[in-house]
Amino acid sequence: MSTGIQTQEQRATVKQFSCKSCGNALSAIHPRVKQVGCPYCGSLLDARSEEHQILEQLGTPGSHKPFSFIQLGMKARFEGREYYVIARSRWRMNYYEYWSEDGDSGYSKEVWIYDEWLLMDERRTYFYLVEDDDGFWRSDEIIPDSPAMMPEDKQLSFFVKQPLQRVQEFGEATLIYFEGESNYQVAKGEEIEFASYNAGDTYLYEIRKDEDGQMKEVEFFREVAISRRRILEAFEANGAVDQLKETFEKWTFVLQAAGVSFLLMVILAIVAMTGNGREIYRQSVLLSGISEEAPAVMGPIAISEKGLYKLVLQVDMSTVNSDAYVHAWLMDSDKQPVNSVGDNFYWETGYEDGESWTEAQLESSKLFRAEETGSFSASVYASADSEGTVTLILYKGPMMSRYYIIAAVLMAIVAFYANQKRYPY
Repeated sequence: MSTGIQTQEQRATVKQFSCKSCGNALSAIHPRVKQVGCPYCGSLLDARSEEHQILEQLGTPGSHKPFSFIQLGMKARFEGREYYVIARSRWRMNYYEYWSEDGDSGYSKEVWIYDEWLLMDERRTYFYLVEDDDGFWRSDEIIPDSPAMMPEDKQLSFFVKQPLQRVQEFGEATLIYFEGESNYQVAKGEEIEFASYNAGDTYLYEIRKDEDGQMKEVEFFREVAISRRRILEAFEANGAVDQLKETFEKWTFVLQAAGVSFLLMVILAIVAMTGNGREIYRQSVLLSGISEEAPAVMGPIAISEKGLYKLVLQVDMSTVNSDAYVHAWLMDSDKQPVNSVGDNFYWETGYEDGESWTEAQLESSKLFRAEETGSFSASVYASADSEGTVTLILYKGPMMSRYYIIAAVLMAIVAFYANQKRYPY
């Protein structure tokens, strides 16, 4: 495709005229421009005649708004060269996409919408900036040394030294909207056939056919992903980008702060789940000889501060394949129960299918908040015929992991939201 941008001296000859449909001012900088799509009303006008008559209605611009801030006439700098945005084409893809999962693979039918922005510099070189909901790709035309169309085995390569690759996508794309200038005939509903494969970058071919369905043109392209941040940098000479950059920097700070807070909350949650706080009391007794009728009395247990405490029962079984129900009551100075902890403790082992197994429940705990201080005691009892040792432990100041987990989830939500807000397009 022959294209170009006028130099500063040549811009005096830029074609300027009014849209015959809506009256808005239009211009074209390509020396051989044939048609201009009005971005205000969607009319396609003949740029070569003096009358600039309307050739076709391409659609309502409001129904085909760009995905981002990019507009016709904007400047962009890529690889040290200044480009101008002179056209946008919107395409609807009906295609097949390769998938592979759990040893199965195949092609699923998909529908997708994307834009192609045409950017040109003063040396009349150009490239397409492809944009969709997922991001941006730079698409440059290439000349393959081994051009090929879609084979039956769907293995494709355009270069002799490039191994064959699985075709990732193939199908058709239909032009549904156009704005800007073009040096070829624009036709709403025009279709292209394409197929693409990945070899580091994405490689694809596009086939245009004539009215009789015969191949009229085939072009080969390489597409390279471009980050949204790089797009902002490329278009920073445009005033409309300043606010976007401020938004990006503000929400990047929020994202980073939320990310650091998330990591901190995760660390604290792990510490809370694995740590017990400061031990202030520990005593052990034999299980044999204690029962609900004759419990073991432990204490005194001094609680000198109000706050969060953790009451723990640990049982050491004397023999395997045994169990015992053990319960402990924490009593105040008036022998009134304050809190309790208890469970069915067991230690079991065995063999199954030639392999040994072990199951055990040897510890139980209870978090509680002490609302008063003083001297406390504990009453501990076990089920009859229990063997082993029970240890009662009281910890001061354990951390409650659920609060840190909730905070971590909230920080993850904030980080996700901030990442979305960094790019308001």
